[in-house]
Amino acid sequence: MRELILAAALRLFAEESFERTTMRRIAEVIEYTPGTIYGYFKDKSEILYALHVRGFEELVARMEAALVGVTAPGERLGALGRAYIRFAFDNPIQYDLMFLSKTTAKKILADAEWDCGERAYGLLRNEVRGFLEHHHSTVDPEVATFTCWSTVHGMVALVIRDRCIFFPTEALPAIVDAAFQQYLTMMTTAAPALTHPPVSSPFQALPS
Repeated sequence: MRELILAAALRLFAEESFERTTMRRIAEVIEYTPGTIYGYFKDKSEILYALHVRGFEELVARMEAALVGVTAPGERLGALGRAYIRFAFDNPIQYDLMFLSKTTAKKILADAEWDCGERAYGLLRNEVRGFLEHHHSTVDPEVATFTCWSTVHGMVALVIRDRCIFFPTEALPAIVDAAFQQYLTMMTTAAPALTHPPVSSPFQALPS
């Protein structure tokens, strides 16, 4: 039943928007009473957050799988980034809920925790740190990690939100891949002496 609810809600959130979707509407789609849904979720925001967590579980699984058997720091960082990009393009609706939805963000802030997000970010941070150490760079790992994440996120978000209409649709995957490769090249050739003040993890700043 939980899987039926989540699948129906994901489709409705995409087709009719989160704001217009009601618990009753979800119940209609799965052909059960609204009371049945309330036995699993207290409201549609909780359903949204469950979808959000589900997405991160798959993203982390893909990122971990991409690193298996890869040893060179540059190749590991590249594999991680491409796994992230593929996940976003394979699951645009899910990605939107995870990273672009204001409603999801409100839930994260209200709970003052983002465990699933921290797991994914921690994977990236570890690989960025290894990459910087390999190249004897003194760039602060936290700054470099945020730069890497925001760069890749920006590229896929532009595609998912249809902000790249001046490119042929069929060419977008290759363009994003080439742009990511250019970013990796820039990281590799950046001056090691470039420094930033130490920055603590953004998750440590969340209120307890």
